[in-house]
Amino acid sequence: MTKLYISLLTSMLFLCFGIGVTYAAYSSLATVSSNKFTVTGSSLGLLKDLTKGVGSSNIVTKLEGRDYSQVTSGWSHDYLVKVHNGNSSPINLGSYNYYVTTNDVDDLRYYLNVEIFDWDDSNDNGLLDEAELGKSYDKKSFVKWKTQGYSLGELKESTTRGFVLRFSVDSIADSKLGATGMFDFEFVDIPRGE
Repeated sequence: MTKLYISLLTSMLFLCFGIGVTYAAYSSLATVSSNKFTVTGSSLGLLKDLTKGVGSSNIVTKLEGRDYSQVTSGWSHDYLVKVHNGNSSPINLGSYNYYVTTNDVDDLRYYLNVEIFDWDDSNDNGLLDEAELGKSYDKKSFVKWKTQGYSLGELKESTTRGFVLRFSVDSIADSKLGATGMFDFEFVDIPRGE
């Protein structure tokens, strides 16, 4: 009987030791909790009135779009915009077209093009004078504008740059008569290294 007690006692000790080691392995944990991460965004803005400066009442993050109702083969229209970097450091400026296909059921995105140009509004009249048209960043379809976007270079801190977005259609089928699509375009801070 004593051997049975010793055997039981030995088994209990090993069991307790095993549970203790297992508990210690899982309870040897140090935790740093309640970490707070705050992402600061870019202070990128658009000028509402192209003839005015960068006063706070003239910088917005969203402008209402336009209605282009006379789109046909050979159509072209210039859209003028000034982008302001309110950050204390430079950014890599980019532009993308944003749309959902349910807003373009007639597939106009395959016919519409954009060519972005630098624009130096040297007389600050908010109008494009031919001598003010600068470098072209190439012509792309709306599809490529969405998938590839444009890299527009560095926008220095607390500065404003003007751009001309030349929308166009080379040719469009008569079957698209009356077709409508809704598209947004965005200017963004492209993270370094992309």
